[in-house]
Order: sequence, then C-alpha cells, then structure tokens
Amino acid sequence: MAEIRFERVRKSFKDVLVIKEISLTIRDGEFFTFLGPSGCGKSTILNMIAGLEPVTGGRIYFDQDLVNDLSPKERDVAMVFQSYALYPHMTVYENMAFPLRMKRIDRERIDREVKRTAAILGLEGLLQRKPKELSGGQRQRVALGRAIIRRPRVFLMDEPLSNLDARLRVEMRAELKRLHRELKTTVVYVTHDQAEAMGLSERIAVLHRGEIQQCGSPLQIYSRPRNTFVAGFIGSPSMNFFEAEVISRSPLRLRRDGVVFEPPVTAAPEAETLLVGIRPEDVTLSVEETGIRAVVDIVEMEGPVLWVDVRWGETRLKAKASVGEGISPGETVHLRMPVERLHLFDPGTGLRL
Repeated sequence: MAEIRFERVRKSFKDVLVIKEISLTIRDGEFFTFLGPSGCGKSTILNMIAGLEPVTGGRIYFDQDLVNDLSPKERDVAMVFQSYALYPHMTVYENMAFPLRMKRIDRERIDREVKRTAAILGLEGLLQRKPKELSGGQRQRVALGRAIIRRPRVFLMDEPLSNLDARLRVEMRAELKRLHRELKTTVVYVTHDQAEAMGLSERIAVLHRGEIQQCGSPLQIYSRPRNTFVAGFIGSPSMNFFEAEVISRSPLRLRRDGVVFEPPVTAAPEAETLLVGIRPEDVTLSVEETGIRAVVDIVEMEGPVLWVDVRWGETRLKAKASVGEGISPGETVHLRMPVERLHLFDPGTGLRL
C-alpha cells in the first residue's frame, strides 16, 4: 500500500496544457476517484501515476519516494482497463498466473496464490476456461484477479466497468467495494460515471478541463457543490438553475416570476441577480393547490418515481412526483421548493455563496 502525493503536477502535450498544476494527497489504503467528462484529463493523471506518461512539471511521490523517473515496473502498480486485456489463448488460471511467472515465482506458490485469488473473486469453477467462454462480468473479474495476485502498492483502474451492461455494472461495483474492504489497498479509480464514483469512493476529485473543481467525500460534493460545474455534473437528473432578482440583502430576499425566496445565506455579492440551483429531487409537485403554479411539459417514469419537466412562467424545471399523483402533460400542478434546499451561486464566477 502507498500514499500518493502530487506536488504542483502539470502535463502538456506539445503546446497544449491538459493538466493544470495539481497538488493533492491520496491517502494510504483509500479508494479515490477522479471523476469528470471525456477529455477532462483523468486518464492522463492515471497514466502519470503509472509511469506511462512523464510529468511536464511537478513531482509525484509514493509515500516518501519520488517516482517521477521510475518505470511502471519499478513503481509496483497494477492497472485494470475497460478492455480486460486478457490473453485469449490462455486459460483463466494461466492469465492469473502470468504476472507471478514473470517474477519467476515457484510453481507451488503460484498455484496457491491463483486458487486463493480465484476464491476471493468466485472464479474457482472457471479456471480452465478461456476468455471467449466467459461473460463480460467474468472476464472483468479475471482482469481484477490478475491485478490482485501481484499484491501491488497501488491499484489503478481506468473505467473498468464501462463495457458491462447496467445490471453487471451494479454487481461489479459491489464486488469492487467488497474487495477494497478486504484487501485494504490504495485504489485510484477513473470514471465519467458519477453513480460509480459516488457508490465506490471514499473521496472524489471532480475534474474539468484539467483542473480539480472540488475534492471531498461523495456527500460533501453532492450536498455542497463548490461551483456550478460540480453542481450540474453531480446528481441525476442534474441540478436545476435559474436566475433570481435580489430585492433585499439583509435579510437576503430573491424574486423570480413573482415568487419571493428568503434563503438562509448571510453574505451575498453586490449583484442585481444571483444564480439559484435546486436538485430535481428537492422540487416536489402535486395536483393539490398549494405552492408555485406550473404547467407539466414532459413526464418520465422511473420505478415508483416520476420525473416531470414543468414550465413555471419563463422558467423550466425538472421536479419529482409519485406515480400515484397521476400527473399528465399539459396539466396544471403546484411546486414546492424548500429554501433550505436552495444552492446560491455568484452568476459572474459560478462559485457557491
């Protein structure tokens, strides 16, 4: 296991700066995730940790060891990719044994380690099969087993579940969480899937255009997003935003489409308007005549929940309702938006107030 420390790490490809000076510590034994949209630089960070890409500037440490000039082999990391990368001509047993054979470990110990790892991953009955005879989830478990068997200082995982169907992804998330609890190894995980990041991670760094927008626990990032990018990227469906006129500063009072809000915020910038955010699950609606009047546009069913797009004057919002409400497009409904659930942002900088 290892603590990973970034000190002012930068990465450029020719004249293009793709990672903009990251300083960060990933704790020993932590499950840490870099989360962001495609092209934000998360896989580049993983490749720099692995030694597959040199840093342009700054330093990377494993514990107290500077690893900038060490090869991937010298860093003692194991990578798991989305493409499995199994040898098709080898059995499951041979694929898992391969890293130990490269280290010239004796046959008896290899056999013991393969069987121990197969038992952890539920692969005991598949050891003599070849990859083409396995399901996607089984192949991914073999790829994990090949990484685990080495007992590396750090596990690096680059979107390892993206090739699996929705049901298998959920199952493998639980498998990964269980494995991390048992192995207690430092895991650095990369994904664009916020459900994976929120479900697996102890801490998350949200990336955008090569910069860390926020780093914290899943709860911190969800409940107190640092800026509008994090607020809009985290959560499904994504957060609603609308501008509101500032009509009083002490106490702060905002107005939108004839409705006045008094959010519990003590300081606000000198601006005529503020950007208000609220998550769809915090906007409830009902056909009963209490709350803000709105008109239903689109209704989407998700199990016992309805996600409803509504028009409130000039404002469009997504809200939550129960299936039992029987809400239909074109119908007039009433919204409730608790002021304690409002998130306020500076419209100029996008930063949270």
